[in-house]
Amino acid sequence: MVARQQAEFLILIRAFDDTFFQTVHVRHSYRHEQVVWGARFVPAFEADARGEMVLDLKRLSEIAPSQNPSAP
Repeated sequence: MVARQQAEFLILIRAFDDTFFQTVHVRHSYRHEQVVWGARFVPAFEADARGEMVLDLKRLSEIAPSQNPSAP
């Protein structure tokens, strides 16, 4: 059904860049043929030493097997 409808998932991220003191926006899309069924995204956020949330951009597309795998 997903392939027949040519589904696409849009991921929008808005964050604040302390270095340049401005809001930044990132948009990425995943078409139906790029979806990895039975997988999940690895968390890309973690708290730093001050307890502030930090986004590791290198991990944004990192995936791992899902605990509840299912196929379309």
